[in-house]
Amino acid sequence: MGVLFTIVIATHKRYELLIRAVNSILNQSYKHNQLIVVSDAIDAETNNICNVLRENDMFIIKPGAKGPSESRNIGIQNARGEFILFLDDDDSYEPTYLEAISKALEDPQYHNAILYTNSRIIYPNENLIQDVDTSSKPFESAYVKNFVHSNAVIYPTALIKDTRFDLDLIYEDWEFLLAAASGHVAKHINIFGPIVFDDRTIERRNENSQYEKIVDCYVKVYNKYSLVSESIHIARKNLLRLDDKTYRSIIGGQ
Repeated sequence: MGVLFTIVIATHKRYELLIRAVNSILNQSYKHNQLIVVSDAIDAETNNICNVLRENDMFIIKPGAKGPSESRNIGIQNARGEFILFLDDDDSYEPTYLEAISKALEDPQYHNAILYTNSRIIYPNENLIQDVDTSSKPFESAYVKNFVHSNAVIYPTALIKDTRFDLDLIYEDWEFLLAAASGHVAKHINIFGPIVFDDRTIERRNENSQYEKIVDCYVKVYNKYSLVSESIHIARKNLLRLDDKTYRSIIGGQ
């Protein structure tokens, strides 16, 4: 039968997008999977998802949950699979994605490792599709800036049983990836599968309305994972556009 995958979807009152994500799991060619949908609000329309879920799946309502982080943590607690994936409720998977992962897992090099794959971004407003191939980028660069979409990571459940999403960071998926990878190997599987739908305009993607929150998040992550190589420290300093003295005054491990 093969390994059991658990896919966790955190959602908040957008059934018309959620059903696309859910159907992409139900239509997987690899059927040995469990779907957990966690809603952070009581919503009659979202409740309709129960009509399509299978006996092995779960629909959990946690009113007032602190964003997707808490919902994903609830998903981890209820996961039965040997591997956990997190799918955003407005995205989807190609129908052969889990099958491709299961085939890759036949290779021992992918055992006991945090795994990640390529992804594809669709910009509906611009009629544009972008393939994001992460095969040539060393994982170490994730300690500077995240380059792996949260939909494209496969976590062995045994390696993250004590790891949880931070409820207070805006890039909680990035910090979770680094926390999970600490003390473990992260390996790339050269396949595509996750489909990310980005309906923002170019102007919105380039705006810096959350600049201060973003910098604050980076500083917190950098301090938490400060035991990195000098080249990583230099890359971090350049990204934040800080001089050496300022950088060393706010980032620990220096």
